[in-house]
Amino acid sequence: MIFSVKIKYNEETAHFAVEADSYTIAEAMAHRAAKVIASEIYEIDSITKTQIKEVLLDSQKDEIKYFKAKVSYMSVTDSGKVKKTKVTILISDRNISGAFNSSIDFASSFTDSAEVVGIEETDMTDFFDEGLLLDLELVGQVKEMADNMMDDVF
Repeated sequence: MIFSVKIKYNEETAHFAVEADSYTIAEAMAHRAAKVIASEIYEIDSITKTQIKEVLLDSQKDEIKYFKAKVSYMSVTDSGKVKKTKVTILISDRNISGAFNSSIDFASSFTDSAEVVGIEETDMTDFFDEGLLLDLELVGQVKEMADNMMDDVF
């Protein structure tokens, strides 16, 4: 599940998404992400479950924006009936045209009849899953150890 998280710190608000199996895990991840984003003083403003079913991340990290796209495609149920299915996806890209192309690629992986029915830029600034947060925390711990070692030397 993808959750939308807003935190307040230093008179600013950060909006990001986390992938978690439950609200409780999302809250724990929100605290871990807040420590990466903000100073020690922050407040979790909201945590909301989203309709986002898939996340497509661009490998580029410079000037990334987050877009929400709705993809529609025809599917066949177990009883053999054809139904229209809509999926919301979160896409990171530099611009809306790149995000649109990514959503078309995603949609076409289901069927030829898939289409992008809407796309919009969000105010989200980041996406965290548990693996990424662990990596960021480890980098922070190594940096802190290095700083402490430098303090001991000088």
